[in-house]
Order: sequence, then structure tokens, then C-alpha cells
Amino acid sequence: MSVRAVAVVALLAGVLLSSVHALADDGSTRSPHARALQLVLQSQATDLDAVDRALPREHDTLSRDWSVRRPVAPGFIDTRGLLEVTYRIDGAAVARWQVDLVQASVTPSPLAVSPVSSDAASADARRPEPHRPQEHP
Repeated sequence: MSVRAVAVVALLAGVLLSSVHALADDGSTRSPHARALQLVLQSQATDLDAVDRALPREHDTLSRDWSVRRPVAPGFIDTRGLLEVTYRIDGAAVARWQVDLVQASVTPSPLAVSPVSSDAASADARRPEPHRPQEHP
């Protein structure tokens, strides 16, 4: 192996090791999904409070769910740091954000919403009456 080839290999090894060290230092060894949710909760606290305040949250029994996913599968574009966070109340999506972990940025994302009724204190209040078959004489 020539001196030039050894130098190139040594340079590449150094770059690789420094990249791995930088990734470990910025917390990227944690789950990217957990980091995305944490960024949303920290940066969007005021908006989340406004969304939730429209409901009688002190006594309601509506479920609140969070989902985090990649908007597209990795391929030609590196999507490891791009995630989508959705907040649902009683199954209805009420807010969504695009999260860029590399830039540590959170951007609201539009969604088609079927709003949760503000007078629904429980999931049962929103359910239709069960279907009962008619009796035939």
C-alpha cells in the first residue's frame, strides 16, 4: 500500500471517528422518536394548552394520544432526522408538526380536522346510539 493510500485511509478513519463522537455528544443515541416528541412538548407548550383548554379537561375521560413517525421511508433522501408528530384527542387529530432533529426545529403542519366537540366530556357522549335490529311481526 502506498503512503498516499495509507494517508487517505487514516484521514477517513479520523473523520469517521470524529463524526461518531459528535453524534454521541449531541444526544442522538437516544430514540429519535422520543427526541421529536420532546422537542414538540417543549417548543409548543402554549399552543398545546390552547388546544386542550377548549375541552372540559378537568373532568373529561377522552383519550389523548401522541404518534411519531417518519413521513416517508428512507431512500434517496436521508430522512433519519425528519419526523412527524401528531396529537389526537379521542381519536381525532387536533395538531400535527414536522420535526427536523438536525436543526432542532418544529414546524406546524396542516391537517384536515374533524374537531372534538367541546361539550363532549366523555367518549360515550360522542358515540351514536347502538344499532338495534327492527323486529319483524
